[in-house]
Amino acid sequence: MTPLRLIETEPGAFSLLLDAGTTPVDELVEQLDHEPNGYFWEGVARYLVSTEQPTSKDTFRMILRAGCSVRTAMTGPRSNSWLP
Repeated sequence: MTPLRLIETEPGAFSLLLDAGTTPVDELVEQLDHEPNGYFWEGVARYLVSTEQPTSKDTFRMILRAGCSVRTAMTGPRSNSWLP
């Protein structure tokens, strides 16, 4: 099973879906005293955006749903209608 899936939810809007608990590094995450759930992966995603794409942080929003973490990105002009 592939733990990551990218889908286009509407023109110019994409969601990256992660099935928490199904990644190849879950055991390592647990050995480091963390739980590989949506909240853990949200922290990883926020860290990566802040260090790798800090100018893009306002184009993302995070949605957590039962065991998975979803990150949505808008590629077009910024619209307040999709901000949390």
